[in-house]
Amino acid sequence: MPQRKRASAAAVPVAKAPKRDDKLDEVVDALEKLEGLPEEVRQMLVVISRFALSTPFDERTAVEASSITLIGDAFQKEVARLEEELAVEQKKISGVEAEAEAKKKTIESSEVLLTEKKANVAGKRQDISEKTLPTREACLRDLTKAEATQTEADASLVTMEAEKVKLEEMVSGGFAVLKNGTWEDVCDAKSHAELLVPMVKGIGLDDSLAAALPSASVKKPGERGGFDNIIMSETEKFFAKRIETIETELASAAPAKIERAAAVDAAKAAHEIAKKQFQDKAVELAAAVEEESEAAAAVTQALDASKKFEPELRSSTKARNAAKLKLDIFTDITVDAYETLRTRVSKKAVEEVCVPKIVEETVPEDGFLQAGA
Repeated sequence: MPQRKRASAAAVPVAKAPKRDDKLDEVVDALEKLEGLPEEVRQMLVVISRFALSTPFDERTAVEASSITLIGDAFQKEVARLEEELAVEQKKISGVEAEAEAKKKTIESSEVLLTEKKANVAGKRQDISEKTLPTREACLRDLTKAEATQTEADASLVTMEAEKVKLEEMVSGGFAVLKNGTWEDVCDAKSHAELLVPMVKGIGLDDSLAAALPSASVKKPGERGGFDNIIMSETEKFFAKRIETIETELASAAPAKIERAAAVDAAKAAHEIAKKQFQDKAVELAAAVEEESEAAAAVTQALDASKKFEPELRSSTKARNAAKLKLDIFTDITVDAYETLRTRVSKKAVEEVCVPKIVEETVPEDGFLQAGA
């Protein structure tokens, strides 16, 4: 009996590693991470999915088809959950964006107000520098000029008035004592005469009369001779005439003096008005500057508030984008993989659908194309 040969090890067929299906792996991985599923249901779907989705649509059993429907329902719930999650984040960011827009409008309105306040300050400064201040300075110049004119023109009148007062005091005082002889003793008489003589010389009394006046004036009326009486009489007349001359000159100059005084009063009044206007404008400017400062502070505060709000806006935007990306990945990759596997048909079914029908060829009447030709 022939000896049976031992089968060679090389003859044993080696099983090939199953080809990986990325779409199936995607679906299974999604099922393993799916939220809201009881653990036993999750494990069941994971196990079933590998067999059910690996089987073409046209070859599936009713159980596999039912299992795939369960997977689809689970994915629909996940899509709904992710959409709700996105809606929540979108609602949050809508509120945040609305607040950000409100802060932006606050900044814009604050900046507009600041621009208006700056323009108001600039306008008031210009008004003061171009109108109020020049007016006040012009009024001050007018007042200074009017007062200088008054002082200069009234100086001679003041001198005459002072002279008139001194003459009248002398006539009613020392001269009257000497004339009437009411002095107590010769020494008293001489003291009055010493004051009288320089005065009459100063106002233009004749030198001869002025020279004889000291001796005549120190005599009692009963002791005076004829020449002495003439000296006293002429001196008295000279006083009267000088006083009359001064009064005439003062009366003549009075209207002009009144006009100068009125001009000074008018200039003072105008200057007071201009000064008050300047002070009022200065107060208005100070208030405007304060308002500008407050407006600038409001802009700074609005900018700071917006800057502090930026992290919240970025965080909300990041959360919304993450939720959207998660939904997009699930629908565009996971659900797409599921749908591809769910609707996949077998190669045999594809071939049956794609085999073209044989169409008979029409042969021309001249028999040019004939079988076996």
